[in-house]
Amino acid sequence: MIHLQYLKLLSNSYTSNVFNSWLNALFNEITFQLIILLSAFLFICFGVPLMYCVVSIPLVIISMYVIIYGTVLMKAAQVMYDKKPLMCLVAEAYEPFFLYEKSESCWYKIISDDEIDSEEINIDGCQRKIIGTVAVMKHFQRDDWAWLFRLAVEKRYRRKGVGLKLIRSRSKLVSRKSV
Repeated sequence: MIHLQYLKLLSNSYTSNVFNSWLNALFNEITFQLIILLSAFLFICFGVPLMYCVVSIPLVIISMYVIIYGTVLMKAAQVMYDKKPLMCLVAEAYEPFFLYEKSESCWYKIISDDEIDSEEINIDGCQRKIIGTVAVMKHFQRDDWAWLFRLAVEKRYRRKGVGLKLIRSRSKLVSRKSV
């Protein structure tokens, strides 16, 4: 179950930027020029009726979205399955089973597992949910270097310090291991 939550978080994190990438590609100046050039080429060289050339424009726009989505999904799969991490950390949230308020207006506090008991936080009636992750991979050329990858935070928990806390926790763990 936890592994599925982890994979879903990574997949959602990668694909959350597909729409913005599509808009950037769509409103790029060269995209419009290529669409018009393709329509003119079909009309002039192949004698395709003008109406079909005009109808091909939305098809090109839709196919651009599908291609960008597929490319991002394939890259996410490659990062999830091809690269083997040296270490992986996850951030979890304890949420009530039934959330009555909007998640943006809820109270939150970022703490480590060790601090749950010392803070005397009551987690009864709550469900654990993975909201962030970061992985470390050994550098292929130098032993004292490492790469951060698979840094992902669930969309509604972004800009709240979760990613920063994960990176700082990771750097503390690596510095303890090197001592």
